[in-house]
Amino acid sequence: MDAGARLGVLGPVRASAGGARTALGSGKAVALLGLLASDRRRVWPDDVVVRALWDDAEHGDRAHVLAALRVHASDLRRRLDPVGVCVEWVGSGYRLAGGSARVDVEIARRHAERGDAAMRFGDLQHASREYALALREWRGQPFEGVVAPYVAGLREALEYWHREIRQNRLEADLGLGLGALHLDESRDLCEADRYDERACRHRVVALSQAGRRAEALEVYGAFRRRLVRVLGVEPGAELVEAHARVLRGGHGGVALRRVAW
Repeated sequence: MDAGARLGVLGPVRASAGGARTALGSGKAVALLGLLASDRRRVWPDDVVVRALWDDAEHGDRAHVLAALRVHASDLRRRLDPVGVCVEWVGSGYRLAGGSARVDVEIARRHAERGDAAMRFGDLQHASREYALALREWRGQPFEGVVAPYVAGLREALEYWHREIRQNRLEADLGLGLGALHLDESRDLCEADRYDERACRHRVVALSQAGRRAEALEVYGAFRRRLVRVLGVEPGAELVEAHARVLRGGHGGVALRRVAW
């Protein structure tokens, strides 16, 4: 396989080699590539692929749908051949063959795992760099433009993972005292989920490190009131401790929470 071969699902589904994009054909062929590239380790049974690519109303006659799937797979195989990527038929399922192709979701996973390992060893600078490299693989909304039943679930999982990597990088940088560099991101993460204690904790610490202690206390107070009013619960211990540190005139990070893809 060409060392320059790349596959991507963290944005519009694409294939390229040497920087040149490959035309992928029909919408079903693009959807099939996205599904197979999302987990190259897996052999996808044909029945699973049918349910992933066609909604119930489109299933119709099973033999007809399986024949259509074979046509799309054959077309995709032909289009990917110049890139050095092969759509293989294994038993009663499909998979992408060729271990040297680079797939954005796999690259992101490796960098995120290295970031997690660096955090466990207390190497915050290395962790921050690895998380930043993982985040660079995102080009937009996962499977952008793909219309298929499988997309919603995989997209939701990848977007949740993306948010967690952002928070892990933010946590590493807060541990380095770099909160002033992340005021916008900490605000955006807080606003995206107004009940996420971890995001609120990061916002409080970032503001405190930026010398905006009063605003940090205000953010905590508003979050606590919202939890009590809407959910009937008090903030957790880590957020309470972050608040207490601000009250004492200090700041600090919190424990890493690892989310895998």
